[in-house]
Amino acid sequence: MEHCERLTDRTHCITAKENGVMAYNKAVNLKVELAGATPTNAFYVVPNGMVTNPVGVQGSIGNPYTSIETALAAASLNPSKRTVYVRGGRYDNIAVQMNNIQATEGNDIILTHLAGERVKFSFDGLSAFDINETASHITVDGFEID
Repeated sequence: MEHCERLTDRTHCITAKENGVMAYNKAVNLKVELAGATPTNAFYVVPNGMVTNPVGVQGSIGNPYTSIETALAAASLNPSKRTVYVRGGRYDNIAVQMNNIQATEGNDIILTHLAGERVKFSFDGLSAFDINETASHITVDGFEID
């Protein structure tokens, strides 16, 4: 038997099985993210990508930055846009330099992936993230590293 709950116009059902048998009163941790939600108060980046609209607003989801460093610098200068989303994909031999990228306590710069997308970095003898002493209050979250 499924337990279904109606929320607004969508129905959410959770079925728990353990070894093929229905499990009742089972503690389950679920991570729920809204697919397709694209915050506008953030910067977006596609490393090694191409600028799609050189005269448009750069850093948007439709016209992302092409380097993580540029997106981080933009977030460093904009206290109301502190999140940088790296779009999904595999990025080989990219060493992210975080020199002079600064934020303030309680208003960190967050470097992460967009919900529902996987970002994988592969490094061949390089440092994944080069963070020097001039950088502060940076959170790096949600990446896979080879």
